[in-house]
Amino acid sequence: MTTVLVVGAGPTGLALAAQLHAFGITVRVVEQRVDDQPSRAFVVQPRTLAVLAPTGLARAASPRFAAERPVAPGA
Repeated sequence: MTTVLVVGAGPTGLALAAQLHAFGITVRVVEQRVDDQPSRAFVVQPRTLAVLAPTGLARAASPRFAAERPVAPGA
């Protein structure tokens, strides 16, 4: 069994973890921040949303984007 360690729980790290999990890979995410400080990332890139669309996470990441620009499965 393969386990992947993802360092960083920002949008990129979580998108990677979600995609790996969708492929059946065990994932562990670690994050340095221990307080309630939000991520420094202000934008979720369109390609990240396209990758997350088949998992249903694109709508959770950006409801407005997902409603305005539906992404075809597998895009």
